[in-house]
Amino acid sequence: MAALPAGHELAERDVLHAEDLAGIPAPRWSRSNVAERNYWSARPDDPVEGPIVQDSSQLLEVVAFGQAVALVPQSMAERNIRPDVVYRPVADVEAYRMYVVWPAGSRSKELARFVEAAIRHSGGRPTVP
Repeated sequence: MAALPAGHELAERDVLHAEDLAGIPAPRWSRSNVAERNYWSARPDDPVEGPIVQDSSQLLEVVAFGQAVALVPQSMAERNIRPDVVYRPVADVEAYRMYVVWPAGSRSKELARFVEAAIRHSGGRPTVP
């Protein structure tokens, strides 16, 4: 999902494409490297670096202030409904995948509860390599 300021001209569209985001600054996570910035960009060959952010709330603030447009997971968009930020799907951007890994043979009850909650929340199914 693209997170856009509510008044942005792209916010009027139902669906966006990566090309629509060309030339628009994207927030940068502090301590991120080039590969990580490319992963979170709809246009890794043509990045326009925006403000550095420390966390997701700061990311949404720079979007709301019109300083950047961010790609975010759908789950983040669903949990962060705001009047000053609009979320639109980006048709030609691959969905983000998140992985949880842990040591083989781990018997941690806390880890087991975390993995169960993550699977339940995502609606996904675990894949064991």
